[in-house]
Amino acid sequence: MFFFTDEVGENLNQQLEDHEKIIVKKISIHECFHLVKENQLQDSELCYALLQAILKGFISID
Repeated sequence: MFFFTDEVGENLNQQLEDHEKIIVKKISIHECFHLVKENQLQDSELCYALLQAILKGFISID
């Protein structure tokens, strides 16, 4: 799953399960859109968030 935010805070000592691995990587919206388009990111919630951002005019895909 992918989660995108512009609010970055301090590490709050997450308590992950043994099978969980979280990598935080900062990328631009346009790079994110490109990775979804190229099928390199396949998270449905991320795709829905990008679609909503495009439809509401927050980002353009020009």
